[in-house]
Amino acid sequence: MKEETETEAKPADIQYISQYVTELRQKVGIYLPWIPEYSHDVEEFYTILENDAAVSHALNLVALMSSGEFFEIDCEDEDLSKIIIKGLSYIRRFGQARKSMVQKSVLYGLSVHRKYWKKVTWRAYPGMIWEVPSAILEVDRRRMRIERDTEDKNNIWWTIYDPQTDGYIKLEDKTVNPGAFLTNQDFIWTEYEREEMSPYLKGIGETLFSLVYLKNRSLQYWGDLTEKWGTPFVVGTINSAKATFNAAMNAGGGSQDATTLMNNFLEILENMRSRHVAVKSENDQIDIHEAGNSGQNIIQQLIDYVDNKIQLLILGAELTTIAPSVGSYALGQTHKGITHTITTYNKNIVEEELEQDLIKDFLIRNRHNLMALDIDFPEPGEYKLNLTNLKEVQQDEMMEDIAPSHQNLKEMGM
Repeated sequence: MKEETETEAKPADIQYISQYVTELRQKVGIYLPWIPEYSHDVEEFYTILENDAAVSHALNLVALMSSGEFFEIDCEDEDLSKIIIKGLSYIRRFGQARKSMVQKSVLYGLSVHRKYWKKVTWRAYPGMIWEVPSAILEVDRRRMRIERDTEDKNNIWWTIYDPQTDGYIKLEDKTVNPGAFLTNQDFIWTEYEREEMSPYLKGIGETLFSLVYLKNRSLQYWGDLTEKWGTPFVVGTINSAKATFNAAMNAGGGSQDATTLMNNFLEILENMRSRHVAVKSENDQIDIHEAGNSGQNIIQQLIDYVDNKIQLLILGAELTTIAPSVGSYALGQTHKGITHTITTYNKNIVEEELEQDLIKDFLIRNRHNLMALDIDFPEPGEYKLNLTNLKEVQQDEMMEDIAPSHQNLKEMGM
């Protein structure tokens, strides 16, 4: 009898495969050498979401509020804190990179940014060469693909299209192969939400896509209605007796003369609509029917509904500038608190990813300098990156100034 080990999997007695597991097999490519990306039609998915004005506006706002105007380092070792701040100060357009991390991770579930490094010297530490990040540039997720080992189902890896080699390059682990062409550690991976059915990670774009797609179709119908019903419908009435009289006077048939008369009158009506003037006989009649706008209003209401839902999904509240429902101060403060909660969550994600994928990498690359300066390599939790806004700092300073005054009044019995 074969002895069971702890590493062996014991099959269940019942192997009925549910529909969910069947779909999961397809989405994670369990029998394929790669994991396909099932985000609707991929090109349509990205194009529709990125070109929508409401999505772009709301995402831009939440990204600006979440990325912070500047950063601070909390660390007990002041020398280490100064080294980290100085090292990160070389990053060109660091604020824009943080904003991009929030935008793409919130929308698509994952944003990938490649780190670029350069070697510099500092006057404060003569004779030492420091390797510092010089740029953090976004990588389009459509260039990336997940591959899977068909034999070892747990062995998966990322690949990326590289223009230099004109092919997909496997991202290796730098701890296993330090000399690899590209490694996972060369990138910053900002993840928004993990979901079993979404191997490429899940963002709110999955929910937004159906709304934005419906809105785009409504805009097309709105344009068609505007073109069709933007001008009034003109109806002309001719004097048939005049046509009969003309037929009797001519050798031709009466029907031919009536048709000619109607065609001539139709030309008069067309010229009337373009030139806003018409000349007719006293026996002819022209009626103008104004087009109704009820259908247009329904479409406009649908578009406004979709835009409001987009704001709620991204910001957690409607913007007071375009939402007439927000009228009271209490309700406005509630909406502000919800938005603040969302931005704080996004900010925490970016802070954690930068600590792990950027600051830690910077310290590893310069560990020899830290040893020479007799600075211990920090353990997790011994340094903290904080993204802050100037307004928040001013409010904190104001509260610190007010607090002693309240204490003095309390001591005076007031």
